[in-house]
Amino acid sequence: MNPIEVTGFENYTPEILYELRGLFASEIIDSRPIKWNNVIVWLDAKERIHRSGFPAVERRDGSCEFWEKGIKR
Repeated sequence: MNPIEVTGFENYTPEILYELRGLFASEIIDSRPIKWNNVIVWLDAKERIHRSGFPAVERRDGSCEFWEKGIKR
């Protein structure tokens, strides 16, 4: 699985999270995932909820939301 295209709460392993944060630090991707309790939230450099083309908020229950530059789509 390409880590940039990961979706589904259970697929965010510690290794994938680490790799994605490294890609963000290297400016290869424009947001990074934060895992908190039962939610994954992707944030951009300005701390806005953001992810292009994929869910920016994913919950353990399977629900998700699409956000770009802090605006819910």
